[in-house]
Amino acid sequence: MINSDTLSGLLTLALTLVAWYHSRDFTYYGGLFVNWVLAVLLALGLTSAVKGLLPARRNQPKEKPDPAAYRKVLATLLVLALGIAAMPWIGFVLGSIAIYTLISMLIAPTRPRSPKGWAQTLVIAAITSGVFYAVFRYVLMVPLPTGTWFG
Repeated sequence: MINSDTLSGLLTLALTLVAWYHSRDFTYYGGLFVNWVLAVLLALGLTSAVKGLLPARRNQPKEKPDPAAYRKVLATLLVLALGIAAMPWIGFVLGSIAIYTLISMLIAPTRPRSPKGWAQTLVIAAITSGVFYAVFRYVLMVPLPTGTWFG
């Protein structure tokens, strides 16, 4: 009988294979990061598939998950999807700053939702996005969306 671990492992392996096939035309540096990510996905997919084939352990959760946690996950996925959808217009830098800021404030259990908390998160998001932009754009030579508003 196939369980969720086996199914997710096989799905991860299939997606890894498809991504690997389509990444063969990348430049050396453009494919460098992709190859590392695919290697990690391959290892995780194999681990999950093998774990699904092992006998199941019978430990049940002691309490039901908090419904608020599900709402946070859905809100996080919504922010991520909207940010990615907006990137062709607003570009990578603004899009990633917005996504990082909103998700950080959404999932942070201790960060205050005060002007100071927002400012700290915005600065961290700008630095993180800038570093990722520099690495992908100038080191790995991966073209990133500039956005129609700024490009």
